[in-house]
Amino acid sequence: MKIADVWHSTLPHGGRIDDLVSWWSASFDPSLTALITVAQVQNPSIETAEAEIKKARATLTSVQAGLFPSLGGSGSLKGTGTGGDKANRVASTATVSGSLDASWEVVLFGKTRQRSEAARVRVQERVADWHGARVSLGAEVTDYYVQYRACRQLDFAYASELASQRETIRAMETAETSGFTSSSDLALGRAGVASSASTLTAQRAECDVFVKSLTRLTGGDEPLVRDLLAKGKSEIPTPKSVDFH
Repeated sequence: MKIADVWHSTLPHGGRIDDLVSWWSASFDPSLTALITVAQVQNPSIETAEAEIKKARATLTSVQAGLFPSLGGSGSLKGTGTGGDKANRVASTATVSGSLDASWEVVLFGKTRQRSEAARVRVQERVADWHGARVSLGAEVTDYYVQYRACRQLDFAYASELASQRETIRAMETAETSGFTSSSDLALGRAGVASSASTLTAQRAECDVFVKSLTRLTGGDEPLVRDLLAKGKSEIPTPKSVDFH
């Protein structure tokens, strides 16, 4: 089977960050878009990818310098003469010499050119990694955001159930005082309320985990993350349409 000599893939969203963020804005939730924008600026993984690009470019510049001839030179100044009286004196003289050499290691030129091409490819790889990191980051922020919204919906459901159970307990307490409800039924009802309260507490703790995860992805400003989450829509974001082309 013949293997292709060249593999080509376009950059995600044409390599434009604005297009990347705009793609996620199809969810019609401005808080999600804002979180992705903050993450693209503040996330340390993007900074690491940028540092790798700079390192690769520096290597390329260094290797490319070996593609050009080296130029070297030297010079000297020599003086002669003696002192003494007029009859024995030797007149002083000065001799100036210099040389300029240009060298080009023809044997090594081919190797240097290959190293230069390899360094150029590494730059392209690091740039692709940078774009890939941004796409992955946007997807990860969205994933945690969706899970947070789903978590909060369960939080609301558990809170509503607990409020209903507490209303029932109050009615049972009145009925128990009047002799219409047994104390054992009231005790079971109270146990159910305690269980629901525990479930609600655990659910809210899980929601806080998603907040912490979003904070980590967006650079560590938790008050900002909580503010954006509070301004967002309560329902789970759903894109109107998804284009995979």
